Amino acid sequence: MSEKAEPTKSLARLVKKEIITQKISSDCCRRAFLAAVSRGAGSFYINSDDYGVTVSAADHELIQKCVSFVRHFTSTEPVVKLHTYTNKLGPDELYEFDLKHSDGVLDKLVSLGILPRASELDAPSPQFIIEKNCCKIAYLMGAFVASGTLSVPKDDEHSRSSGYYMGFNCSSESGAKFLSELIGGFGTEPKFRKRGEVYSVYFKDAESISDMLTRMHAVTGMLELQNIILMRQLKNNSNRYSNCEAANISKTVNAALKQIEAIEKLKSAGVLETLDDTLKKTACLRLDNPDATLKELGELLPGHPNRGAVNHRLSRLVALAEELKDKNG
Repeated sequence: MSEKAEPTKSLARLVKKEIITQKISSDCCRRAFLAAVSRGAGSFYINSDDYGVTVSAADHELIQKCVSFVRHFTSTEPVVKLHTYTNKLGPDELYEFDLKHSDGVLDKLVSLGILPRASELDAPSPQFIIEKNCCKIAYLMGAFVASGTLSVPKDDEHSRSSGYYMGFNCSSESGAKFLSELIGGFGTEPKFRKRGEVYSVYFKDAESISDMLTRMHAVTGMLELQNIILMRQLKNNSNRYSNCEAANISKTVNAALKQIEAIEKLKSAGVLETLDDTLKKTACLRLDNPDATLKELGELLPGHPNRGAVNHRLSRLVALAEELKDKNG
């Protein structure tokens, strides 16, 4: 992936571009794709003069693909208009075309089930649009490139990114339920919610998202997602290992400090000299090697006792210092 600085945006862009550039040759799949795009990126209107739908998108290739499908089904080519506007990121472009009743184009598309009737603008696509499995996939592809979102966790520790997310936004509840049932038919149950006037059908787990990308033939996007998942797992494992190592080091240092403090107390009280040679040599080695691990101390002691034996001796020294403290009040 070329745009490493913006993994979330670039992955979504990569997937949409991969879908848009795929060839759709069969009429049934073209019809399903166009139906999904028209509902996801279309604004339906009715006024005193006419009624129809305006399909708009920032991707010129998507608009041209839809125009070619309209031409194929109606023998009429809509006029594409370019609008330039300014947003927070600077100047941007939006492409659009109209499908009007007065042109006769809209009625032809309504008869094919691609567009809803003027009296049923919120109606979902008819079931015959997605009768075949290939048409179901084409519909999902169209829905995603028209109004889909895709994001992954960012590496920036200050980011508010909550995790993996893939969603399809719909303007009507019936359209969202239609899409939810369509996705559910593949054995993956999406979640459903409403925010304001927008209905969303979405996933928040990487496995379901990966399955959806594969289903929509976005193989490159799926592989890039798997790469992101793998890199995050490696990073998380590395962080856990580092945290574990830090905790172990802290524990070892604290234990050594406690042992040295206990030995110094025994030494000051004259108790250390009364102990057997095993404890005495262990105590002296700990004082001379405050940073040594139990294993390293064992290698320095006669007989090379194991970690457990060394720990037992040091624990005994700490216990003797505690007894001395209790006796002295």
